[in-house]
Amino acid sequence: MKTLNKIILLFALILTGCPKNNNSTDQNLNNNAFAQCLNCSGMVNGTEFMMTESNEYNNMFILRLAFSGSSGVPNYGAYYNGAAAVSRGELVVNQNFGQGYCFIPAGTYSMGTLEVGQYASGIFQNIRMVAQGPALVVIRMLNGQISSQNNRDQYGQLLPTQRLFSTNTVVESVNGQACNFPVTLR
Repeated sequence: MKTLNKIILLFALILTGCPKNNNSTDQNLNNNAFAQCLNCSGMVNGTEFMMTESNEYNNMFILRLAFSGSSGVPNYGAYYNGAAAVSRGELVVNQNFGQGYCFIPAGTYSMGTLEVGQYASGIFQNIRMVAQGPALVVIRMLNGQISSQNNRDQYGQLLPTQRLFSTNTVVESVNGQACNFPVTLR
């Protein structure tokens, strides 16, 4: 498995080349989110159904993610259940962050999907993401929950930006160096 992860990361580095200056806005956070994804074929033309924003407990990093579902599935929003991927997003690291060899430099990173996960009833499971910026960071969200299913408009749809909580999010690697350190999102 470690060899496969190294091959994927090496392939990702070759595809992306040098990090770019990322002065993104919320409307165009990432336009190539599926380039490195192993199982995203049904997601590429999917419809975004949710925006989230979370931060690590001491605000050292902020994660803004837009999620999309399978293509061809109508009626997104609060009622979507099925495959989910990060269709765009950004990770903002406010100060250098990490443990030992797993050092995440400060900066803005664009987000993409490495492996599709699942979404049902306000819970995201097993989504593997990549953050590209001053470093290449692989993050896996084993479980994440939307703050409240009560954050809805008059039509029953979730409000545009939701808080995403997760105590089961792990930084798997930084620049190919295995890390596996937990990050609590709130």
